[in-house]
Amino acid sequence: MSEKPKYYITTAIAYTSGKPHIGNTYEIVLADAIARYKRSQGYDVFFQTGTDEHGQKIELKAEEAGITPKEFVDNVSTEIKRIWDLMNTSYDKFIRTTDEDHEKQVKKIFKKLYDKGDIYKGHYEGMYCTPCESFFTESQLVDGKCPDCGRPLEKAREDEKIAIQIEQEKKEKEKLDAQRIILIEVEKVVDLIGQNNINDIKIVKNKVVYILNPNTNIDAINIRYGAMALIKKSFKEIVVVVDLEHILKGKLG
Repeated sequence: MSEKPKYYITTAIAYTSGKPHIGNTYEIVLADAIARYKRSQGYDVFFQTGTDEHGQKIELKAEEAGITPKEFVDNVSTEIKRIWDLMNTSYDKFIRTTDEDHEKQVKKIFKKLYDKGDIYKGHYEGMYCTPCESFFTESQLVDGKCPDCGRPLEKAREDEKIAIQIEQEKKEKEKLDAQRIILIEVEKVVDLIGQNNINDIKIVKNKVVYILNPNTNIDAINIRYGAMALIKKSFKEIVVVVDLEHILKGKLG
């Protein structure tokens, strides 16, 4: 039996700066129709779609929403995938550009190009439109504004934008690492004193506030945190405030 001929099809991966629009849905349905038709002809079809999750526009949208860029794209990507599944599209792989394996392959390709001298660090200056993510020359402007969307532009230098992006990604990673460590500490306290003794838990920056039943034994908290735990008792409740700043500094450097 001869091997099936291979057929690869992909959509343009949807940009996660906001909710998907009808054009995105039209494209995935059209690509799905082609994929199904090719399968009916006996082809070994690999149908890929996904989301593009990098860009300054996403960063600004996340800032407006008061969340991290990763949290923002997680929400949008989940919604896009939900709609693709609602439309019963038969994709084989839904790729996200924040996927670890995708980022690994991109780095591998760029390093190979860099090592061969095909790419090098330089800079580009011009008038930049953040929503369109494009540079324009003075002659391209319309009344001093973006020729595509009509918004105001800013003078920018590409290598500076990259440096800022790297620093912002570093801060985001530090924030996520800190959140992970705090949640681990919360889980340990819950294990130590028991879920039934806890009325409420609040996280304020690097401090965790536990509202406990008045008869809760808090010896384990004193042993674990010592001076890092501020304890206030009343006949109604015990309030324990644990400052995790020292622990975070030790683990995050």
